[in-house]
Amino acid sequence: MNHKLLILLFLMVALSVCGCGAGQRLSNDDDSSSADDSSDDDATDDDDSADDDDSSDDDDSNNDDEVHGDDDTTTEPELLGDGSSQLTGTWTFHYWVDRSSQELGCEQVYEWTGVASFNLNALGNSCLECSGSIEVLNVVDRTESHPEGCNVADDLAGIDLGDRLTNPDPANPFRDFIFPQGLITRDYGLDASLQLTNDGSINYQTFAGQGPAGSFFSHVGYLEELEGRYFDSVNSGDGLSLLAAAPPGAPGWVPFWRYYGLLGESSLGAMSGHYFYSSLWAVSFGDGTSITSVTFSGELDAVFTPQGSAS
Repeated sequence: MNHKLLILLFLMVALSVCGCGAGQRLSNDDDSSSADDSSDDDATDDDDSADDDDSSDDDDSNNDDEVHGDDDTTTEPELLGDGSSQLTGTWTFHYWVDRSSQELGCEQVYEWTGVASFNLNALGNSCLECSGSIEVLNVVDRTESHPEGCNVADDLAGIDLGDRLTNPDPANPFRDFIFPQGLITRDYGLDASLQLTNDGSINYQTFAGQGPAGSFFSHVGYLEELEGRYFDSVNSGDGLSLLAAAPPGAPGWVPFWRYYGLLGESSLGAMSGHYFYSSLWAVSFGDGTSITSVTFSGELDAVFTPQGSAS
């Protein structure tokens, strides 16, 4: 299956990857325009992020209750300092027959547990800008019991992105969602004017005025793009980093997830409460299969313990 990496304006970017992990190619796929999801959506890894219509955190809403300059927000979320959070979460892989018309083919669903750490040395010298990290400890595949669950052989022509990205078995050469994830807070990204794409079309400010009512943009999650991982193989081997802008001094880390918290329930800084998230990038299949693209989303609950608290 031939995949290719594309970039989407308004928070969705598409990557393309070969089903066998071979080379991929990138092109612009701007979800903000009526031309989105046209012929350039053949990237098998099309990570249409911010404007990803497949997730509950669709940034298309005009009624944005997000803080940071939004006049209809009355309460700033609590800002938490150093500490750790116990996490329970989900990933959903949305396989689209036609994403522009929201024709869903099937979904893969996974539950996971993990821990997040929040401090200035969360990832050490590997990512100095990252003040948080997430480590996934356990994953359970819930696809079979899901009403729209995928049959890999029948629905996906044997291409199992869910297994490639979430299976923690060391025999799996990819495991991109299993390895530690870096977190950069909304406020730091805005203050530092961090870019999310190399062409400067998407940055933290892009999301600051977007989001569904009752939510706020809280973090961007970064994956480390190392040789042998799935997203390193996209774009004809040039990887996601061909499109995605790494934080200063951390060339191996690429932005992947955007997180939103619930006003009145979730925090800024360290995570506490309920969050939902979706990818900045999407995967597209361009070889005549019934599935044309894949997008990613999820939710998590965080229970925070301040640093120094008795366990």
